[in-house]
Amino acid sequence: MSAASLNRWSTPGKKTDGAGLFWIRNINGSLTAKQRVKNKDIKIDTFNGKLTPASLNKVRQIGVNLKTSPIQNQNSTVFLSPESKLSEAWEDFYLIMTSSSNSSWSPYTAKQNKNRIETYIKPTGIWDMQVQHIHVAELFAVLKSVRQEKHNTESKIRGVLSKVFTHLLSMRLINDNPVLSLPALYRNLEKPKKAEHLPAELFIDQLGKILHDNDYSPGSFLVKKAVELQAYTCQRSLEVAGAIWSEIDFDSGIWTISRHRMKVKLRNYDQVLHLGLLTRDT
Repeated sequence: MSAASLNRWSTPGKKTDGAGLFWIRNINGSLTAKQRVKNKDIKIDTFNGKLTPASLNKVRQIGVNLKTSPIQNQNSTVFLSPESKLSEAWEDFYLIMTSSSNSSWSPYTAKQNKNRIETYIKPTGIWDMQVQHIHVAELFAVLKSVRQEKHNTESKIRGVLSKVFTHLLSMRLINDNPVLSLPALYRNLEKPKKAEHLPAELFIDQLGKILHDNDYSPGSFLVKKAVELQAYTCQRSLEVAGAIWSEIDFDSGIWTISRHRMKVKLRNYDQVLHLGLLTRDT
């Protein structure tokens, strides 16, 4: 429903937006806005003249506040519009989250989120920007330094800001939530960290101790022999654990691992290992 469509509607009756907010066209031609909260209709305002987009947004915001906290937010003096600042949007959203009896924020969570916003967002330029002019570029400029120093803190701030902009979306004050575009921007601009692969160095005396402990360990026979086979052949755990009897020629002492079971599957040959006396021991 838009202000123009409501102004064109002249027949006495009732219309709803499907979210509990409805309008009544009275016999005298005036418009009355009401919000349904827990099976109770709460009157918001009556308009005798034409409805404007600003007054319609005001009604929608009061309706959202009433649904969240029908007692506290009726007296709220913050009425948002697309020209409202982020500071005003945060004030209204924080009031809703802290005054509602069914809020998902505990007092401790509310205090922590407030401290994060006041510490990292309030000193920046977007705090006094109009919400309609805040895009992903402005958010990225503010949060990138926080992300570099405290990755976890940046993630929590981003989550709170996303809820604020979702609150604005529900009142149709903005067209999209710019916070949702930040993860994709991070992936495009940040170079992924290279994994540090440490060499699997093992001295001969260490190998002897490992084999000795393996012999006297309470593990099963199969596990102990698998550890022994891996130690002597220097194969990966996956190749050893997946070995089958048909791969081992006990007469010639050769273990042939199919190229399809190897980590590098593009090779055009099988892995051939000479086991020697190991085949007699097993």
